[in-house]
Amino acid sequence: MKRLIVLLMIMSFCTVSIFADQSSDLFDKALAKFEMKKYKDTYKLTKIFLAKYQDSESRDDVLFLQGKTLYFLWDRENALKKKEHEYNIQDAIDSFETLYKEFPDSPHAPYSMLWIGTCHYSDRKLNKAIETYEILIKKYTSHKETKNALYKIGKCYEKKNDFKSALKSYELVVSNFSDSKIAKQAEYDIKRIKKIQEINRREGK
Repeated sequence: MKRLIVLLMIMSFCTVSIFADQSSDLFDKALAKFEMKKYKDTYKLTKIFLAKYQDSESRDDVLFLQGKTLYFLWDRENALKKKEHEYNIQDAIDSFETLYKEFPDSPHAPYSMLWIGTCHYSDRKLNKAIETYEILIKKYTSHKETKNALYKIGKCYEKKNDFKSALKSYELVVSNFSDSKIAKQAEYDIKRIKKIQEINRREGK
């Protein structure tokens, strides 16, 4: 009886090991395709992975990769000004949101929030982008992406022609992250906006 139990344990371990190796190989293939910018192939492989290995420890990695892949597929079609899109930016958002909801403690979670904001920004849904960036800042206050989210809020307000709010965001970047590269860019944007405001005042706008 003991020998049977040991044998079953060994068989179980071997099955799990093979399962893990197969999922790891599939993820590596998807990642390699992504790095080669073969996004359609990447997307196919991530779909297979998520359907086949639902309990994999790499599920958050694959969701993050899938979200980025779908964004780039949509962006490529957008750049070509296609009337009908094969890939929808909402699908990219769905991948990032699934990651964020299922794995809130994943290292990818704050980055997924930043990507959701980027998707909304690229899709010209500026209020949604601002809302997403603000959630990131509140939830991941000490994360390094906080400064980028704050800067991107400024960009959103610029697109809305709300220069006062844009300046406020850029000034917060400069005051809170003075040693960062993004702070230098924010300083440039502050000067640029103030010049625009001065020209508008002179022209009575």
